[in-house]
Amino acid sequence: MKTLIELNNKRRNLLINPKFQLKVIGYFSLVSLFITAFLYIGLYFIAQNMIKQGIEAGVSTDNVYFKVVEQQLSASSSILIAIFIASLIFFIIVGTVISHKIAGPIFRICSTLSKCKTKEDFKEIKFRDSDYFPELAKEINHFIERI
Repeated sequence: MKTLIELNNKRRNLLINPKFQLKVIGYFSLVSLFITAFLYIGLYFIAQNMIKQGIEAGVSTDNVYFKVVEQQLSASSSILIAIFIASLIFFIIVGTVISHKIAGPIFRICSTLSKCKTKEDFKEIKFRDSDYFPELAKEINHFIERI
């Protein structure tokens, strides 16, 4: 069992393959932006529809009803900004974790194979339990054994 000192000294890279991982994080961030934008557009159309219905019902334009609709739209905008920031942080974290579980195994394979000059130099490829594509390491290991 590893001691606390050994665990604290273990190096961890936030980004194993920055080009790939930043692209994944960017895609997740765009998802957050688009969801928030679509929600805002929906709320805006609802508010415009409420204003239109008020006018069609003959409500005077200086009536408190219109001020309430505008205040609700403004409050909703503030809430959506907060939701966007929270979801952006969430998606950045999720994007980092997921991309790490993909980039880590690829890095491990490339690193192991680049160190091999002969079959005898080959060390079995092992992934972390939480990494994606564990079958890839198994297949590469079997392939090298057959050579």
